[in-house]
Amino acid sequence: MPEDEFSMEHSAKLPNLVLSSWMPQADILAHPRLVLFITHGGMGSTMETASRGVPGIFIPVMGDQPKNAGMMEYNGFGKVYNKFDLSNGEKLTATVREVLGNEKYRENARRISKMLARKPFSSKEQLIKHIEFVAEFGPSFALRPQSLDMSFIEYHNLDLIAVFLLLL
Repeated sequence: MPEDEFSMEHSAKLPNLVLSSWMPQADILAHPRLVLFITHGGMGSTMETASRGVPGIFIPVMGDQPKNAGMMEYNGFGKVYNKFDLSNGEKLTATVREVLGNEKYRENARRISKMLARKPFSSKEQLIKHIEFVAEFGPSFALRPQSLDMSFIEYHNLDLIAVFLLLL
């Protein structure tokens, strides 16, 4: 919820805007009248959007969000929108119209939703398979991360950073 008085005052006048500190996102995404979801692209909202088969506009802010948003756009059921363009109403409106007006986004969202629902193995099955693999073959050197053999300096690239700083 906005904490500044200006936003609260002007937001309260909009009949189609609900201000709340929490909303049942999964239930909202499951609603049959929902045709588009605009989100920051965090892993939770990305997976919920994908599993519900709803096209999205992803406005990444930080962390894993740009990668998640790019993955959604790559799979064709959403568009990435630059956070620095949020003040450009015409561009945002054009992006919303593009996603709503092009049936490929809805079709791809439904396809991904079906794929997630029919994934070959559940998380529990995958865990069991990995445990059985390790029980049968023991720890695998091929699967061991090489970073375990690196010093603190190598792992964090401090040697490269030091050389770079010395060259400045």
